[in-house]
Amino acid sequence: MKPTSLLATVAAAILAVTAPTAEAAKPPLGGGCYDHSKHNNWDIGVCISNRNTDTQVYPDIYVNTVGTRPAGCFVRVYAKDDNLGRVARTNDFPCEKGHYEIPHFNATPAHLYHTEVEVMPAGYVFDISPGIVYY
Repeated sequence: MKPTSLLATVAAAILAVTAPTAEAAKPPLGGGCYDHSKHNNWDIGVCISNRNTDTQVYPDIYVNTVGTRPAGCFVRVYAKDDNLGRVARTNDFPCEKGHYEIPHFNATPAHLYHTEVEVMPAGYVFDISPGIVYY
């Protein structure tokens, strides 16, 4: 067995104490709902959340009141990635009261996401959800 010097022992101890450690993942910041966005007698809650995950985006809306229905009516929901300036996901739903969700998806770290909604084909645009960013 090879003896270790006091200097080698001290150096190993210093390295062990000062070695960088992996930083714990930060939870996403933001999210929530714009509860009552109104247009042409429609009332829609526009939301986004992480549902207590650190990696998943959950865009959803609440059609509280159905207003003027254009012919061929449908509600289009967009999840947008603000960093890339593009739609990350989209889904169409009926022009009926209810809770509608886009299937969740993986977030890209440090990207900001929000939900948007339109009543089509009239193009009634509602307020966007608060943003949520993932680290």
